[in-house]
Amino acid sequence: MRKYDRVIILRVDGVTEQRLKKKAEQMGVSAAEYIRRLIQSDALPDEKEHLRIISRNIAALGNNLNQIAKQINSGYFSYRYADDIEDAKKALVEMKKEFNELKNKIRGD
Repeated sequence: MRKYDRVIILRVDGVTEQRLKKKAEQMGVSAAEYIRRLIQSDALPDEKEHLRIISRNIAALGNNLNQIAKQINSGYFSYRYADDIEDAKKALVEMKKEFNELKNKIRGD
């Protein structure tokens, strides 16, 4: 087990203290451990994984939209693509929502 033998005094305001306590509690760790994890990583592991998932979803959606655009540009358009376009719009709305939730989580809002 790692030995922590250095002490750092950190001054924060009441709002920041409450955010720190809340985030540490959500992760099930002490405030000190939460800060150590933040220092070790730009984003916490669950947030990194969430960003990877959003990135994959955006790439897949982009591929789908490119295929639809190719068909339309080739002069072949069928109204069956209307459902695909509607699904893509819904996926974009959902991804935007997920992204904003993650952004707020990282910012501590």
